[in-house]
Parts: sequence; C-alpha cells; structure tokens
Amino acid sequence: MVEALFGIFGVLLGSLISWVTSDRHSKIQTTLELHREFSSEDVLLSRNTAGRILVKYLDKPLVQFSASLEPEEYSHIWNIIHFYQRLWVSIKHKQVVSSMIPDLFGEVFMRWYIPYFETMLVPLSWSSSKKIKELRDWFENNSSQDDFREWIRLARQDREVVMQRAGLLPKDSSLPNPQPNNPVGADWQG
Repeated sequence: MVEALFGIFGVLLGSLISWVTSDRHSKIQTTLELHREFSSEDVLLSRNTAGRILVKYLDKPLVQFSASLEPEEYSHIWNIIHFYQRLWVSIKHKQVVSSMIPDLFGEVFMRWYIPYFETMLVPLSWSSSKKIKELRDWFENNSSQDDFREWIRLARQDREVVMQRAGLLPKDSSLPNPQPNNPVGADWQG
C-alpha cells in the first residue's frame, strides 16, 4: 500500500514539474514572439509611419483628426495601438514572462505614451484607451524605478523635440539633434 502511495505521489510530482517547465517555456516563447513581431519589418514600418503622422496632431484627441487620415495612415496608427493592447492582455492574463517585458518593451512604449498616447488616446473613453493606460501603470509598477524615470525623461525629451519641430516650442540647443528621416517618437532610438 505504501509503495502504491509513493508511486502515485511520484507520478503527480513528475506531472507537476513537467507542467511548470512546459508553462514557463510557453511563456518565454510568447514573450520572444511578441518581441519578434514588434521588431518585424511590418511593425517597424507602422511605427515609423504612425510617428510621422501623429507628430502633425500633437495634443489633439485621435477622434479630432482620424477622419482626415487616409485608410492606410489610420491602419498604421491602429497597428501600434493594437500591438500594445495585445501586449497588455498577454501580461494581464499571465501569458508572458513579466520580468522580461520591461527590458524588451518599456522604453519604447513610454516614448510612444508620453508624446502621443497620453493626450491622443488615453482621455478617450474607449476600451483601447483604458488598456494603454493600464499598460503604462503596469510598467510604472513592474519596472525598476530608475529605468522608469529614465524612460519618462527620454520620452519628455522626445516630446519637446517633436513640439519644436512642429513649431509649438522655440528651438533649444540643449536637446539632441535626431537623425534626419528618423523622427523622434517614431522609435528614433528604439
């Protein structure tokens, strides 16, 4: 009888170890697949195109200018928003390795959030707006505070450069000079 109990216990323990290992591997794969998608040619095109479009509409809610966009322009913006929604839903439902997410996505996300999402999307009462804000809050609570502060500093710096380029702020020689054809806010360093 004791041998049977040890046998059952061994099978259960082995199954548990196998499940934990498999679950961890699956989460790593999902995390890395999201990063591959984020770095893919299609998403890079959308990031760069959306950045060039959004810079023209600083501080305006998306609903105020979306009707004036061509369908292709609109789709590039939504490609970025939808990617970050998927990232948030994956985090929220524990489908990724949370500890890897800040290193892979934190800085670039904040460089989109501060110049664009914060004023263009978050004030709207859309489900996507809520998810983007929740993702921002998650990064604040799950990243090192030094990293998060640095991402905020860089994102605010990006926003100032974007606003200068748009003529909304006077030129300041203390800000960096981004490379041509690679606009700030369109992942010029991300």
